[in-house]
Amino acid sequence: MNAERRTTHARTLCRRLLCLCALLTLAFSATGCGKKGPPLPMDKPGTFTWVTAQAVPAGDGCIGFSGSLQGDMLQLDSVVIELEAVAEDANCPSCPFKPTMRRTYSAGMLGLQGESTEFMQTICVDDDAASYRWRFVARSTHRNAPYGLSTIKMMTLR
Repeated sequence: MNAERRTTHARTLCRRLLCLCALLTLAFSATGCGKKGPPLPMDKPGTFTWVTAQAVPAGDGCIGFSGSLQGDMLQLDSVVIELEAVAEDANCPSCPFKPTMRRTYSAGMLGLQGESTEFMQTICVDDDAASYRWRFVARSTHRNAPYGLSTIKMMTLR
């Protein structure tokens, strides 16, 4: 009977160890590697940075804009040129940028297709402001990609 008791005890111990192993396996497989959500590519597709952004007076209240982008140009949806007229007595570079005019151009309209990374565009303004603050915004075809913003710059027409 002593041998029978040892066999029963060994079976009980074995079952408990198997249950413990199963619980540990389940616990570790549920936690995974700590990441949440679907995997994201490391190269951040659809993001853009501005290499150059320039504006010059083009005569008769018009401004000539030019710029070049860096990024996956096949994912470029559009470029927005934002302008804010600055009153003569309000030259405030630290004030919040509040564009009053936006012009949106598709990548194709600006010739930014395939390998092309540079564009030129002229905008004629209707108001009589002498100076403008402006910036470029690059929008991606990826809806979750952040906008590529140029720095806010000041430009004087006269």
